[in-house]
Amino acid sequence: PTDPNFEWGGYYSGINYCNKVLEHGEAMTQEGKEVDPSFRRGDWLPIKAEMIALRALYYYILVKSVMNVPYVTQSISTDAEAFASRIGTTQGVEILCDLIKQLEEVKMQASRNFTTKKDQKGRFTRRAVHALLADIYLWRGCMLQKSVAKKDSLFNDSTGEHYERYL
Repeated sequence: PTDPNFEWGGYYSGINYCNKVLEHGEAMTQEGKEVDPSFRRGDWLPIKAEMIALRALYYYILVKSVMNVPYVTQSISTDAEAFASRIGTTQGVEILCDLIKQLEEVKMQASRNFTTKKDQKGRFTRRAVHALLADIYLWRGCMLQKSVAKKDSLFNDSTGEHYERYL
């Protein structure tokens, strides 16, 4: 009970902020409908990559700690929305597969570096995204091997996907 990894509130608050930035950033930079002419699609893509990486880190920590957790990729603005959504848990391996897919799509859009070392602290650069990807690949591989050893099902009922292909 004293382990902070089991207090989910902070993680899901961070995830919700990432979801909000991803939703609104995409809308702000639509071609021809830019909200701020000085903030273009090229400015948005590194921020998008960083938000996807940060959200992936939150979920990765949750999956490592708990395994199966609610997986939310839409922002929630009110308590009523949160209560109405009542999202169930998703298999940890399924979450990791989705995180890998998202990170692979944006890894080359992440910033190579920020202007100063001070600006780089706590930020996701391209190298950091690659490091997170490597860790998630390894963790997913271990989860799948343990499932095989325990003769657990490696089949996703909702999508029909077989996870054995990732071994």
